[in-house]
Amino acid sequence: MIEWNDQQFRDVGDLRLHLIGLGVDWSVFLKRHPAVVEQAGLLAVVWDDEQFYDQASLTRKLSQQGVSYEGWAENHPSAAAILAG
Repeated sequence: MIEWNDQQFRDVGDLRLHLIGLGVDWSVFLKRHPAVVEQAGLLAVVWDDEQFYDQASLTRKLSQQGVSYEGWAENHPSAAAILAG
């Protein structure tokens, strides 16, 4: 169980879906709530001195730099596997 904001979630996936439904960026949320990261035992990928916990957040960052996620993933398969879950 993951607890956040006085709510119980079966697992981190349920919390993630709840937050995405609210329009919350998952990686930004986790940066602001390190206790959730610790409680769930999540792994992050570090790129450009930022931590990313999901593919969508990293894809946005890479696109700002003119880099495609697909090209990045080919060059960083282990990191891409972490983001794929």
